[in-house]
Amino acid sequence: MITDGDVVLAESGAIIEYIVAKYGKGRLVLAADHPDFAQFLYWFHFANGTLQPATGRNMILGRLEPAARQSDPAAP
Repeated sequence: MITDGDVVLAESGAIIEYIVAKYGKGRLVLAADHPDFAQFLYWFHFANGTLQPATGRNMILGRLEPAARQSDPAAP
């Protein structure tokens, strides 16, 4: 969570985009016409597409009763 004046943000992707847009002065992003722009976007959003779902799943499974976790072969 960040606070910047009257702005309060708690979502990680929004925090990064806010900082990049407000304070990056173009140094932290690639322009759309840059040859590596697609790769930049891929890695910029990588965690939301891979790490976050797995983390959320583990948080939910961690709250289940042990018997329920054992019935899921992918459970930690």
